Amino acid sequence: MYKYSLINNKEFPKNTTKENLYNVFYSLFLIFIFIIISNGLSKLIINLINLLFGTDRTLDDLTQNLLKIHEIPFILFVFVGPLIEEIIYRLYLSFKKIHIIISILFFEFYLFNETFIQFTLDYKSFIIFFILSVITIITITYFYKFLQIFLNKNNLLIYWISIFLFGVSHIFNLENIEFKYFYLYILFIVPQIIMGYFITNLRLKQGFFWGLLLHIIINTINALVNLI
Repeated sequence: MYKYSLINNKEFPKNTTKENLYNVFYSLFLIFIFIIISNGLSKLIINLINLLFGTDRTLDDLTQNLLKIHEIPFILFVFVGPLIEEIIYRLYLSFKKIHIIISILFFEFYLFNETFIQFTLDYKSFIIFFILSVITIITITYFYKFLQIFLNKNNLLIYWISIFLFGVSHIFNLENIEFKYFYLYILFIVPQIIMGYFITNLRLKQGFFWGLLLHIIINTINALVNLI
């Protein structure tokens, strides 16, 4: 029986491809059910806050500032974006040395370059990024045994931090962020946290590819809906 708890795949026997695909689409179904429920609850909470404090802000006010999906190339939104996000937020959850290094290097590159669409680093920034990358590789390699013990000891906490950071990162898809309406942003990322939970669950039990596949399917549906 497939259990939706964040447990590493070492605890589970390998599934057939058919079973893995079933779990992907069943997870997709559950994601949409939970998002529908969370959106309904979010509207109730926002209406209550508006009533109590005399405000009139809604989630629609945030989504009006959402970066336009139709302005993002389809391939980038559906395939490249999910791949990069999965590498940064979930590849390292295997706790393998090479996966940890790759996840951190991708994250560092994004911090310096601010996009994966084009290379924007100037000479000085590139040198700093290169030095930081070398330091990262040496540090992870040298202290890997200690890091592995820490990660395995605190694996559940690491999984949840990954899910939360994945959700929070989507706030930066918004323009004109006003943190005085912080409660709206918390409710805004709930669907991403739900999605992150199920993707992480697949990543842990079935492997990186299956979590990535679920992410790609979700983004494909999102892109097609926005084209209608």
